[in-house]
Amino acid sequence: MRTRSLTRCSPDLSDPLSPTTFVSGREPVHPRKAELLPDNPGLATDVAILKLGGSVIEAHPGYRVVRSPANPLFHWGNFVIVDPPGGDDVEDAQRWLAVFEREFPAAAYVAISLPSQPTGPAWRVAGVPVEVDDVLTVSADRHVLCESALPTGYRVVLLPDHGSADGLWAGVGRLSLAELDEQLPQAANESFARARVVDKRMLTATGQAAFFAVLDSGEQVVANLGIVCCGRTARYQDVVTAAAHRGRGLAGHLLGVAARWAGEQGCQEWVIVAAADSPAGRIYRRAGFAEAFLNVSAYRVEELASSAG
Repeated sequence: MRTRSLTRCSPDLSDPLSPTTFVSGREPVHPRKAELLPDNPGLATDVAILKLGGSVIEAHPGYRVVRSPANPLFHWGNFVIVDPPGGDDVEDAQRWLAVFEREFPAAAYVAISLPSQPTGPAWRVAGVPVEVDDVLTVSADRHVLCESALPTGYRVVLLPDHGSADGLWAGVGRLSLAELDEQLPQAANESFARARVVDKRMLTATGQAAFFAVLDSGEQVVANLGIVCCGRTARYQDVVTAAAHRGRGLAGHLLGVAARWAGEQGCQEWVIVAAADSPAGRIYRRAGFAEAFLNVSAYRVEELASSAG
């Protein structure tokens, strides 16, 4: 399963904002302040970060539609949000699949955010898996995240948005690529990883986000994460550690480094999303996070559905 922070997009490969041609000082296409919507903090920060990058939100009776004109094939940038109270509506898979098809008739995927976890078989019968992520939070008045010690032989860098950091950002892209679904075409995964680097650099350019990397003794990127300020709430992004460097406390150290940065920007709450019962979630709980909500989504990629059939 792929979380919403690592979700498929297929960018235009002729985009001049490739990781190696990012222009220092270039303004984001739609610079704006990230603002929270009245949802659980996982979904709220998802949407706030998308808005910061230029996505638009359309309100309809019972649901909202998120569209990302600059990235029309970014699945979790172009999706339907079923609004609470939900109730029996969350069980009506055919209704929401019809809504999604009407809003995104050319989509080769299904991406629908649900307000609660369905209990009936409707989504399974429709052939659309329901995924559940834990939304974990920690607040300044309850606990301040502390930086664990950085092991010997590593150092942490704050990634700038300008061209002199192209090599570091390329390392971030390679690390992301290694985490992507091997069932999907390699070329598509490479496109996605490049697009994610562009997204991160544009967020960094707004001044409301920071991305940090851990370098090993050979100056290779072996771990990274980002954090975005959404008002007084800070949302972690893309926490990744190379397989050969796991179990050494690198992610725990970065969590603290990023928390301190966000606190200096005035944030009072930190939010991170992890697959339910995952090893990553256990790391975050040890760092002080506690489960607050669930992100529930109905998600299917046609390439995977076809190959499974």
